[in-house]
Amino acid sequence: MKFRRLSMLAVAAIVFVVAANSVFSQTPTPIPTPNPELAPAIKLLREGDGQKAIDPLKKAVKKNKLDGEAWYYLGMAYLQVSDFKKSSEAFKNAIEARADLAAPAHAGYAYALVLRNKLEMATGEANRALAIDTKNIEALYTLAIVDLRKGAREESVKKADQIIALKPDFGAAYLLKSQAFVAYNGGVMYRNTNDSKQERQRDYKSAADALEKYLQLETDPVAAQTWKEQLETLKLYLGDQSVKNEIYTGKDVVTKARVLAKPEPSYTEVARSQQIEGTVVIRCVFASDGRVTHFLILQALPYGLTERAIAAAKKIRINPATHDGIPVSMWIQLEYNFNLY
Repeated sequence: MKFRRLSMLAVAAIVFVVAANSVFSQTPTPIPTPNPELAPAIKLLREGDGQKAIDPLKKAVKKNKLDGEAWYYLGMAYLQVSDFKKSSEAFKNAIEARADLAAPAHAGYAYALVLRNKLEMATGEANRALAIDTKNIEALYTLAIVDLRKGAREESVKKADQIIALKPDFGAAYLLKSQAFVAYNGGVMYRNTNDSKQERQRDYKSAADALEKYLQLETDPVAAQTWKEQLETLKLYLGDQSVKNEIYTGKDVVTKARVLAKPEPSYTEVARSQQIEGTVVIRCVFASDGRVTHFLILQALPYGLTERAIAAAKKIRINPATHDGIPVSMWIQLEYNFNLY
C-alpha cells in the first residue's frame, strides 16, 4: 500500500507515536568512534532542530557516500521534520554502509516505516535490530506500536513494561501503555463487551497510573495539557471524589442534550502535508451548565488533529439534558472525521 494517507487501522495509537518522536530523534544512540566533524549537526539534533541539521549531514554523505554515521544522523534529522520516506532511505544507507550501526539503524528504519503505516516491514526491521541488540528500546517501542494498531493491546502493554524496565524515564512508553488500556475498538473502550465492571475499572486504574507517570516525565506543558485532561477524566471514571458532578448516560435522562452549534475542526498544515486522514473519537460530558468537559481520547490522529478536534468540541453549544425537569450532565461520544478529498 502506498503511503498516501493513514488508514483507520493505523490511527489508534499514532498520537503517542508523535509524542515519542522527540524522544527517539533527539536522543540518538551513541555511535562507536564518532566523527567529530558531525558534532555540530548532532548538537542541533539534540536541541530538536532537525531542519538545520539536514544540510550539513547531506553535505557529509555527498562527500562520502559510505559515511554510515552521517547517514544514520540524517535519518534522525528527517524524522524530526516528519519526512519519513527520506528518513527510511537514510537509515537503509546507514545499514549498508556501516555494520556496527546495524542495530540502531534497523531500529530507526523500523520507526520510520511504522510512521509510514508499513507495519509488516516495520516489524521485520525492528526484529532485525533486536536480533543484534535484545535491549534496543526503539525497536521494542516500534513493535509495541504495531501491536496496538493491530488490536493486540495486551501485547502492547507487555512491551511497554519491558521498555520501562530497561529505561524507567522513557515517558512515551507510559503514554503508550495508558492508551492501550482505553483504546477504542468497535465502539467500546474496553477489551471485550462482556468485561465486568471490575475489569473495566482495573483498566481505567492502570491507564491512569501510567498516564500520571508520563505527566511526571513530560517537560513540555503544551504537550502535557491534553493528557492532563485525560487523567482528570480517568479519575472521574474511577470515582475520584475531587470530581463530584453526577453524570447520566443517555438512557437515564428524560430529555437528551441538544446540540445548538458544532464547529468543525480544521487541518493543521503538517497533517495536510503528510496526507493524514481518519477519525478522532472522544468521550466527553455535555455538562448541566452547557459546557463540554472531561475529554477521554479513544481514538487519535497525529500532528495536532486530536488537539484540533478537542478544541472544536469545547466550542460546541448545547441545551443540556434534563432529568425530572432539572438540567443534568450526560456522557456523549463525539467523532470528528478528517478527509482531504
